[in-house]
Amino acid sequence: MKKKIVILLIILIIIGIIGIGGYYLYEKYKQQDPFELEWVNTYYNYMRENHEKLKINQNGLKYYRENEKIEFCEINNVKNPVMLYNYKELGVCFTNVFYINDKNEVKLLELFKKDFNVECLYDIENQDYEYYACEISGNMEKYTKISEGIKVNEYKNNETKEIIDNVFEFSTEEKESVTTLNGELLEISKFNEKFIKTTIVEDNWKDINFDNYEDGIKKDFATAVKNMKKALTEDVKEEVNTEKTEIQQTKEKMARAIQEIEQKKKEEEERRRAEEEARIKAEEEAKKAAEEAKKKEEEERKKREEEQRAQEQETQEQTSNRKLYIKIWNI
Repeated sequence: MKKKIVILLIILIIIGIIGIGGYYLYEKYKQQDPFELEWVNTYYNYMRENHEKLKINQNGLKYYRENEKIEFCEINNVKNPVMLYNYKELGVCFTNVFYINDKNEVKLLELFKKDFNVECLYDIENQDYEYYACEISGNMEKYTKISEGIKVNEYKNNETKEIIDNVFEFSTEEKESVTTLNGELLEISKFNEKFIKTTIVEDNWKDINFDNYEDGIKKDFATAVKNMKKALTEDVKEEVNTEKTEIQQTKEKMARAIQEIEQKKKEEEERRRAEEEARIKAEEEAKKAAEEAKKKEEEERKKREEEQRAQEQETQEQTSNRKLYIKIWNI
């Protein structure tokens, strides 16, 4: 009997240990309900209220926004995550950026053109990821850090001037290029010298219908929040690292090509200089030889003239002596 009681106690203790351990494991690994977070509720309430206002402004007509999507982004130097809201209006897609200020108010970032895009870019030099507003005008692309835009937007609301830092402009046609000695064209855009584009924003949109029932809207909101937690996936990191390696390899090949071209120019310059020096030396030697030949010819001419004069003088003396002899003979 006592043995059975001891066994029963042991079993109860084991069950208790398993239960307590399971509870702590559950508490540790259970997923948090996004709506336990204040900032999620703040955005949710704002979007619901804003949606109702837009419908009222339509005077009962069909709500004109289509394909609504949301996304949340954790941004450096911004306390709460930023919400991206994308929709289609008259066939054109637009993106709004919302943030929560120090007064716990939702604010719209209003510094950019209406049809700007948001992109998450990898900064090659700083080795980090940042969200940028991208404005396209013709062949020019302008990238502004969202964090800087929020800071300036707050100054703007306070009627204080502030200059936006971290703005980068690129021409889609502007590239560094070099043709190797074997005719291969190597080139890299000015953009890719600074950034690598990612698909983080593109991959993490969550469709949402604000005319849906409340539980459905909250479910979509919760999914968007969870997507934010896994935005920077291993696949994204691998793609960025692959492109980063390719860019670095291209830069190295371009540097080697430029070095080889400079070396060839140097060798050709040295060859031309050697040929020029040889030509000048040959001309100088030919000139010197011609001058020496001319001098020798002049000396020989003078010698011939002197010999001729001497011979003429001798002939004259012989003639004079012969005349004198004849004259004496005739006497």
